[in-house]
Amino acid sequence: MAREEERDVSRQAGQIVAAVIAMNGRYGKATVARVLCGQADARLRERGLDKLSVFGSMKAEGEANVRAMIDELIAGDVLTVTEGIIRCPGGALMPATCCAGICPSAWRCCRRKPRRKSSAA
Repeated sequence: MAREEERDVSRQAGQIVAAVIAMNGRYGKATVARVLCGQADARLRERGLDKLSVFGSMKAEGEANVRAMIDELIAGDVLTVTEGIIRCPGGALMPATCCAGICPSAWRCCRRKPRRKSSAA
């Protein structure tokens, strides 16, 4: 029996979270996966989703793999599904936020509390 190779998927996870944020948490798994895989149908073009910077960024992964990764992020509480729509658990969907600290370091994680400046005693 062949042993599955492990690989670092943090970049892909960050791309998925970035897509959810770019799409303002308004779409479900299938739409997020289609956008990431660059599958521009009339419906995506009509909504301008083919213009997003994340459009086609995971084309090489294939839609089935992207959906599986989305499911893993949901299972790990990095993303949540509410009424069929994927969202970040913290509810913060601004461009300067991310979830679970897996996004590029320039982003601030919505699960972390902002640091308070210490007052001089």
